[in-house]
Amino acid sequence: MERFELTFEDIEFGGLSFISIVNAPAIEENFKAFSKHNTFSIAKIDEEKRIITGPAMIANKDLIRYDFYGQEYAEYFTADTIRKISEKFMIDGKLNNINIDHSVTANDVNIIEMWIVENSIQDKAAYLGYNLTPGSLMISMKVNNDSVWEYIKNGYLNGFSIEGYFSSKLSKNSKEDFYENKLNQIKDYFNL
Repeated sequence: MERFELTFEDIEFGGLSFISIVNAPAIEENFKAFSKHNTFSIAKIDEEKRIITGPAMIANKDLIRYDFYGQEYAEYFTADTIRKISEKFMIDGKLNNINIDHSVTANDVNIIEMWIVENSIQDKAAYLGYNLTPGSLMISMKVNNDSVWEYIKNGYLNGFSIEGYFSSKLSKNSKEDFYENKLNQIKDYFNL
């Protein structure tokens, strides 16, 4: 499978535009939720404060995608790229750029905390029950929107997803695998 590293080369136009609260996050990591009566597996929720906390980006995690022809490939962000993306997002003042399932803008939902996981064992993320690669991005949101809060409490929204403009480049191992595969196809074709 080909593997592409996602970056943002154009500092002016590239980077993170929105963080979305979604039903099925591409990072395959949901929040953790706790209420007075049950434990859900959707969000780490503080019922009184209406705060949700979870990972938005996981360093070096393969995000499986499919091209136009149905061929599977993977994309990933390095820890360094995640740090640069989160810094630019905050510097550009985009902490209110929140939407629901990558479509509807979420009013009265705000990012109140962002941090990069430095140590997977001693980080606040570990305390919350996550085992994340160093360099991953964690966020907390304050949800004052009653409708959005109901969707979260009922399990319809259970993770974070990002959207933005990124460049991709074939990773070194993928390039070697790709060219070796093409060479083998040529050899097979000519019976070499």
